[in-house]
Amino acid sequence: MANLLDEASILLTPTAYNNGSMLAVKPENGDGDFTFSRNSAATRVNAQGLVENVQILSSNLVSNGDFSQGGQDWAFSSGASLTDLGAKITHTPTAGSVSQPSVLTIGKSYKLTYEITESVSGGLKFNSAVDASMVTTVGVHTKYLEADATTISFSRTSSSNNDVTITNISILEITDDTDIPRIDYTDGCGSLLLEPQSTNGLNYSEPTSSETSASGITYESFNWAIGFTNCIKFGDNSQTRYRYFSGTIANSTEYTISAFVIMDDLSEPILGTGTDTGDLIFRVGGQSATTGNQPNVNMGNNIYRLSSVITSASGGGSTGLLKYAGQSNKGFRIVSFQVEQNSYATSYIPTSGAISTRLQDIANNSGNASLINSEEGVLYAEIATLANDLTNRFISISNGSKAERVEIGYSNVSNKIFAFSNVGNVNQCNISFVLPNMLDYNKIALKYKLNDFSLWVNGVKVGVDLNASVSAENILNELAFDEGDGTDVFYSKTKALAVFPYLTDEQLTALTTI
Repeated sequence: MANLLDEASILLTPTAYNNGSMLAVKPENGDGDFTFSRNSAATRVNAQGLVENVQILSSNLVSNGDFSQGGQDWAFSSGASLTDLGAKITHTPTAGSVSQPSVLTIGKSYKLTYEITESVSGGLKFNSAVDASMVTTVGVHTKYLEADATTISFSRTSSSNNDVTITNISILEITDDTDIPRIDYTDGCGSLLLEPQSTNGLNYSEPTSSETSASGITYESFNWAIGFTNCIKFGDNSQTRYRYFSGTIANSTEYTISAFVIMDDLSEPILGTGTDTGDLIFRVGGQSATTGNQPNVNMGNNIYRLSSVITSASGGGSTGLLKYAGQSNKGFRIVSFQVEQNSYATSYIPTSGAISTRLQDIANNSGNASLINSEEGVLYAEIATLANDLTNRFISISNGSKAERVEIGYSNVSNKIFAFSNVGNVNQCNISFVLPNMLDYNKIALKYKLNDFSLWVNGVKVGVDLNASVSAENILNELAFDEGDGTDVFYSKTKALAVFPYLTDEQLTALTTI
C-alpha cells in the first residue's frame, strides 16, 4: 500500500493546512494544494479530543496577566486589591475594578481566557458593553468578544457584599478564523471535515451562572475533558425537571437538537422518546422527541454527544431538555446546546447572546493537466458521509465544468455510491453500488480508460462499463470536492484522496482493501 501511494500524482492526507488552503502531500511544489474557503468561524475536535474553534491567534496582549509582577501595568480602583491569588474585586463599600489600557483595537475579535481563584457569588463584568455576562465560578473560563474599547476592565455587577478574585488573564487577537480547513479527530483519526451551512438557533449555547434551582437544576463549574468549563446539573428525579432556551424556531419545521452529556454513574446516556423512558428527553418548539433519536457519539472520557431530530410544533414553544419523574433516577451534566434546521447534528456552533451561522466549506482547484491524465487513470478516496440524507455529493476531476469530468460520490439514494463520467457533456459511464453503510469509512476507486471503466469498493470490483469514452489529452485539469462546476458539493469526512496513473486490478485490490 505504501508503495502504491508513491505512485500517486496528487495525494491528500489531512495533515497540514494554511489559511485558505489544504496542503497536498504530493506533489510537494504546491500544485496539488486545494483552495479552501468558508468565510465564517467553525469548530472541530482536535487530536487531544478538545472541541475548539479553528483560529489563527496572536500572542498574549495582556501584560502581567498572572500578577507575578505585582500590580505592574494594572490600575486598581477603590474596592479592588492584589492578593496572593490574584486581583480581588469587591462591591462594597465601593464597586471595585481592575483595568489595563491600550490592549484592544475597537472592532477586532478576541479570545479572552481567565481564571477565577475565589468566588462567593455575584457577577463580573468585562468592560461596559462587551460580553457583560462572565462565568465567575472557580476555574478557568474562555469568552469570545468584539472590542468596543481599547482598555480592558474587570468590575463587579452585584450589589451584595461579595467578592471575586481573578488571575491568569490572557487576551489573544483572532487574526483569522474564517478560511481555515478543519482536520477533525472525532473518530480518533484525523479527517478533512467538510460541512454544509448550518445555524445554531439558540441564543446561548452554553449555560451561564443564571441557571438556578427554580426548575430543579443547578449551574456548575465543571472541567470537561473535551474543553468546556461549566454545565447544567440535573440530579434528584423526584419530580419533573427541565431547562428551556430562547432562540429562533419556526413552526412545523424539522430540527436537530444536540448537546454533550456525562452521566453521574459514567454510563452511556439513553435518550427517551416519551415521558417515562430513558434518562432525559429533548424538546423543540413544544414538541418532544418521539422517534428521531440519533446514535450517540462517543467523545471519550464517558462523554457523549446526544441528538434528536424533531419537527417543531410551534416557533414559540419550549425548546430544551426534560427529565420526567418517570425516567431513570440517574443524574447527569449537560453542556453545548445546539438546535439546527437539519436532519443531523453538525459540528458545534457556539453562540453567546444571538444565533450564529457556520457557512459551507468549499475545497477545490487542486492539480493541473500535467498531474491528471485525461485519457486513463484512477480517482481514489477513503471517505465517510456525515449523514444518509439522500443528497448528491461528489468528488471530481474535471475541466472546471460538468461537460468533461470523471467523478465518484454519494447519490440521492440511500447508501448508494456513484461512479460517473461525461465527455463533451455526454454521459459515458454510470456505475452504482449500494454500500453496507455510507456512515462508515469506505475505500472507493474509479479506474477509467477507453472502454475500460471499473468501480472498486473495499477491495472488490463491484461494477464495470466496457463501452465508455474518455476525454481528450490535457482536458481534465482540476480535482475538487464538487461536481466540477461547484455544484453537489462533497460534504463528508475524508481520510485520503488521490489521483493515480492507470493501475492493474491487482493494484486496485491492494489500494482499496480495508
